[in-house]
Amino acid sequence: MVWGQVWRVGEVALSLLFTVLVVRSLDQTSFGVYSTITTFVLVTIYVLGLGFSDGMVRFIPILRAHDQTEPFRLFRLFLVIRLAVCLVAGLLVWLGRGWLAATFNQPFFESDSLLLVVMIVFYNLNDFAGNFYSSMLWVKSIVIIRLLGQLFTIILVTAGFYFFQPSVQLLLAVSTLSNLLMALASLLGKARAGLANTFSKVEPARKLPLKEIFNYSRDLWVINLATLGLLGQMDIFLMAILNTDIQGIGFYSLATLLIGRLLVLLQAWSTSLGSIVSTVYLEKGRAGLERYFTFYYRLSLPAQMIPMGGLALLAGPFVGLIFGGRYLAAVSLLTVMAWLQVLYALLGNTISNAFLNTLGRQRSALVLRCSCGLLNLGLDLIFIPMWGPLGAAFGTGISLALLHSLEAWLVRELFLKIEWRYVLKIAGAVVSGVWLAGFIGGPFLLSFLGRGLFYTAWLLVFFLLTKPLTNPDLQLLPNLRPRLDRVLRRFVR
Repeated sequence: MVWGQVWRVGEVALSLLFTVLVVRSLDQTSFGVYSTITTFVLVTIYVLGLGFSDGMVRFIPILRAHDQTEPFRLFRLFLVIRLAVCLVAGLLVWLGRGWLAATFNQPFFESDSLLLVVMIVFYNLNDFAGNFYSSMLWVKSIVIIRLLGQLFTIILVTAGFYFFQPSVQLLLAVSTLSNLLMALASLLGKARAGLANTFSKVEPARKLPLKEIFNYSRDLWVINLATLGLLGQMDIFLMAILNTDIQGIGFYSLATLLIGRLLVLLQAWSTSLGSIVSTVYLEKGRAGLERYFTFYYRLSLPAQMIPMGGLALLAGPFVGLIFGGRYLAAVSLLTVMAWLQVLYALLGNTISNAFLNTLGRQRSALVLRCSCGLLNLGLDLIFIPMWGPLGAAFGTGISLALLHSLEAWLVRELFLKIEWRYVLKIAGAVVSGVWLAGFIGGPFLLSFLGRGLFYTAWLLVFFLLTKPLTNPDLQLLPNLRPRLDRVLRRFVR
């Protein structure tokens, strides 16, 4: 868990540094092209993954408990299949390069089709190898490989942009090389000896439960495909297909990237929530489940609402300071997306899925996700021609708000245990603080510092006066950090 958190923090920091480098080096049109191409490649990870990564997470611990070589036998089989699928997909992309260029209004698909094919292969292999390491609990090794890979990419891109003219082709070539090196480091690292044994050692008589593994992987693959319609990447696809201004795609991509990186940090604590909730339900029954839902909802609310409200408040000066005035058009998108995340927090988006799955209501949740995914596509087709990138943000926002509302309805008996006075205090502090601090203007740096300091001071005073916490809230947190007890008691009524 510690190394997982190191990965999240390091990945966010390096990713933000990489984003600043790319955005400030490329013009808006080139950044829009880069966003479209990378989005296309990342979507192939969902499509070509076949659910194998999820299948490994579920079955590798079981296979390892029986025999140490079995996980590597499964990995070798999945690796061959994934590589074959990627090569076939790459061939189809190369054959259909003209059609792709016309569909997405991007000549890159035709002019640099071979680079695109290589990207698809190496990005997918790197993703697959990384998931194998996580399944084997080699978290430290894969974190080091990934962070060094990102750092190498930044150094090489910086050098390339310094000695040559910054271009999308150079940027994508460097990223592809980094993914190749990370994949090789994974295969030749801790996995090398185990893979070698599958060739040199006589394989055990026991056959792998392939039917069960493939069925499980297929089901999760279908679920992943069903939720593609709710991802921001699909909005970028639709904007490209509908011939939206390519600069608008760059603005939208920047906003979704910043929101996504912040969410990675804010929701890191919920990584093991599914296992925790399942254990609680098994040991303590419905009463325990209700108590834990209440606690985690109360924890998730300020953890997501306060930073996202701050992002909505500071979006203008932050973008101006970090990315320059030419990207100020992304501020309205970033503000809308941040406020939508505040709404999602009220609906319990961080925790609902864990409780839905534990209660055996995942099929209903899947139906809702498919329906809302289709709704998102429909709304995008209506709103994007009318309002461009802002229409995509509204379309996805409405669909996700409906989805999280319906998911909350599926666990409504748990929501009834929430004390709504607490919700009003947290929401009131965030909304009023953002509204009041929003009157502070001036140059980007002064505005950023002034708004940030006022927002922080306002929240502190508001919570000291309203005292949103109760004594039960202190039963867990001080056990994790004993020194918090003296601080938090000032906010207990």
